[in-house]
Amino acid sequence: MTDPASSSDALGSSDDETDAAFEQLLRFVVSESNKHIKVNQVARALFFFLMRAANTWQSIRTLRVHSPHDEILVVDTGALLRCMFDAYLQAAYIAFDKKKAAKRAQDYFDFEHIERFRWQSKVLKYDNRLTRRVRSLETFANVNCAVEEAYERVKYRFAEEMGKRKQDAGDSQRIRKQWYPGNLFEIAKAVGKSDEYDTLLSAFHGCVHSSASALKSSWLPVPSAEQVIMWATSIAARTARMSVDHNKIELSQLYSRILELCSRPFLALETS
Repeated sequence: MTDPASSSDALGSSDDETDAAFEQLLRFVVSESNKHIKVNQVARALFFFLMRAANTWQSIRTLRVHSPHDEILVVDTGALLRCMFDAYLQAAYIAFDKKKAAKRAQDYFDFEHIERFRWQSKVLKYDNRLTRRVRSLETFANVNCAVEEAYERVKYRFAEEMGKRKQDAGDSQRIRKQWYPGNLFEIAKAVGKSDEYDTLLSAFHGCVHSSASALKSSWLPVPSAEQVIMWATSIAARTARMSVDHNKIELSQLYSRILELCSRPFLALETS
């Protein structure tokens, strides 16, 4: 991660030194968390989400440097903020209930077999240059068989609950579309973040899908550069804090103070 020339942070200061301290904190937590990813799946899952949050935080800071006008920032940083918050909610859902954390972490990783099978099924139903090339590979039969076997082994754990809407046509197994049950709002509600979902995350759906409401920016308040970095820092800090707590990482007094201040809820940051 690089240190941009100008930025802001959740401590309410535009001081580059403070912003750089948060970057160093992230580096330290990432380094220490990496030592625990072989211990259990929870530590590993939280590490994946931590890396996503830390890297996207850096991307937003980089965009801020090269997009001096707030109006230019809103769509791209809005999409990135939404991705960060999505990752944070998934991490929070895993860490929220310690008794269920291990199973949820395992579900997170095992759902890869569902996604791989679905992607492979979609691609190979066509007859084109790419699919003919894939089918001609010597390893195709073994790889295809391994993907199907892995799918069959885990699919029962992701069966959609009765009463939920049907999945894609032809999916007789009615396997859900993501590793967690329900939808992202239900996950936000389960971890006590439904207000932030409705207030912030849902406002940036259009930035991901390029809706007219987002691209016109006629109704969505354009966040300032300070707010963009503040929100991104809060998400990154809260995601980092989960790894710190789970892995029992010891922080210096300075790092502890920075993490404490930065990880406060969005709606509290504006009024503090």
